[in-house]
Amino acid sequence: MRRAACALTGEGDIEIANSTNESYEKISGAGLMGARALGAVTRIREIGSTLFVCGNYGQVYRRDETNWTPIDGELTKLGKGAFNLPFSDAAVSDDMLAQAHELQLMDNAPFHRNRYA
Repeated sequence: MRRAACALTGEGDIEIANSTNESYEKISGAGLMGARALGAVTRIREIGSTLFVCGNYGQVYRRDETNWTPIDGELTKLGKGAFNLPFSDAAVSDDMLAQAHELQLMDNAPFHRNRYA
């Protein structure tokens, strides 16, 4: 498998590219203007061989064979409850990713940064 780089916008637009190919995807409902209206998605990571995206208010999405699926369950409610805490949006997003990882929403797989095969 060929290594690839991923780029993410706050509205859930994703580009996956390697030296010979590039593809574009959209996370339905993600972003401030998305149907879920939970704010920006801010991070994309590969865990094991699966891509995950997280963002404001505890949004977490997992990429499968055909699309991106929200797997955040109760995290978005916790994220909205954290609105009045004295953290920046980035700190809340990082905290939500850590919570999702601790809750094993991400299949208890090893964590790898910025690699997609």
